[in-house]
Amino acid sequence: HKFHPGSPITRQGFPAEVLALLVRGRARFTCVTVTGRKLNLHWIYPGEVCGLSSLLLHPRDYLMSAEVIKSSVALVWRRPELRSFGAACPRLMENALMLGYEYIRLYQNAHISGTSQSARQRLAWVLGAMAEGIGQEVKDGIELSVRNEDLAIEANVTVFTASRLLNEWQRQ
Repeated sequence: HKFHPGSPITRQGFPAEVLALLVRGRARFTCVTVTGRKLNLHWIYPGEVCGLSSLLLHPRDYLMSAEVIKSSVALVWRRPELRSFGAACPRLMENALMLGYEYIRLYQNAHISGTSQSARQRLAWVLGAMAEGIGQEVKDGIELSVRNEDLAIEANVTVFTASRLLNEWQRQ
């Protein structure tokens, strides 16, 4: 399937009916809080999947949305075919368990970072991770196409703090 920027691959609260493997482009996991605030949770790069809950034995709803950031292409499988294939190929379920483990590790890292690192350290870590994942090499370094708001949300700081630190680092 081809996806345009802003279109969903999965939708929080809707039945988990598909699993998608991003082949080209970029997306991100988001969720909406009970107060209506949209949070960015994790960037999705080519080679990563979304919709793991579609593999579960009993149907569930998606816990988060996967939203396309730039034009993307994904391989998409529907739940009935996935369940049949998973029964015939146990390796698929093992891979899904490994991905679930990785998501728990990401959550653990984010929680530890949020409770034991300064805003400066968190923002620096986010910039480094984004540069490695979505940065484009240019003549003078690495270029990131990301908004200060996205950086602030990822680093769990205010937009003002993110802007202030970025300006300070740019002057240095």
